[in-house]
Amino acid sequence: MDPRISVSAIFDRLGVAAHDADFEIVACERCGRQSLADHEHLRVYTDPDDLRTLALNSVGEVWPACRRCGQADWDFVQAASIDEEWLWVCVDGSGTQSRKG
Repeated sequence: MDPRISVSAIFDRLGVAAHDADFEIVACERCGRQSLADHEHLRVYTDPDDLRTLALNSVGEVWPACRRCGQADWDFVQAASIDEEWLWVCVDGSGTQSRKG
């Protein structure tokens, strides 16, 4: 779990009770567009304003095109920082807390 992330902020936005999750901000490897991944449930939320917009990150699921570059075959990598549109997920609102390894 990324220590910068406020799990309660995410569950509040989802409108569900807190449960096991492994959230991380990830970025498209091609263009850097960020998404919120829940590795526990294999979900990737692609719209910071509407968490109903998601993709399932599992074999056989249709993967949507990246919302920025439009590539259908994009993959994601760990985001080093958190873009402004996703700052609401952060514990301190800045997204700059260093990662602990």
